[in-house]
Amino acid sequence: ITSGVQELAEGLNSMTCRLKILRLQGCGLTAEICRYLSQCLISLLELNLSNNSLKDAGFKIICEGMYAWCSLQKLNVSRCGITGAGCRYLAKVLCSISQLTDGGMGVGEWQAVELIDLDLSMNHIGDKGVKEISPSLMNPLSHLKTLNLSYCSLTDSCCAELASGLMSKANILSKLDLSHNNLQDKGAKKLCIGLQSPHCKLEEVGVGGLGRPGWRSFSAQTLLPNGHTIIFISNIALPQLNSAV
Repeated sequence: ITSGVQELAEGLNSMTCRLKILRLQGCGLTAEICRYLSQCLISLLELNLSNNSLKDAGFKIICEGMYAWCSLQKLNVSRCGITGAGCRYLAKVLCSISQLTDGGMGVGEWQAVELIDLDLSMNHIGDKGVKEISPSLMNPLSHLKTLNLSYCSLTDSCCAELASGLMSKANILSKLDLSHNNLQDKGAKKLCIGLQSPHCKLEEVGVGGLGRPGWRSFSAQTLLPNGHTIIFISNIALPQLNSAV
């Protein structure tokens, strides 16, 4: 596998290569392989590494390959053995901005990574992981619009930080999947603070299987007090905000 991925990486780095989408889900990849893949991120637009045993060590290498000049827009690392510790490396990437220079030492505009769609589902990142990456929602140059955090062992403990990110003027996140986490009513109430913010851009929220005793079932579309409409992808949504809902 190692030699095959190494040869693949060499091909992707060729000036004549036009491949933009690479899907290697369930290929038995490990952290050792990631050092070759991280060199390909400049040209790729989509990378799917789901269901591989990358763990935090491999994910760190992938993150190190993601810079402001990296063109990667969609990254799937679902079920890769990533923990909250691994999210620290991701947060560093998502929160950073860089100013590029040309060959004549001219200074370009400030830029951030171009990542639009990030799938972290089925990794035990826990509350620690979400607390690490939530500040990235406040990055004024962020491109991130879709974030999948389903089956990530989350509790209400991370919801305040996540809500703060959603309330940021810089936040542009439009789709968030929090399904199958143990947020309970306490966490949902914290999230509602962010959802009611006029700066919240969310259009779809995955909320199935959140641990729901006492939760109120909303319709598919819910008009929040700020006039913003959110589609809840489940029969179960967030607790009642107020009588206007």
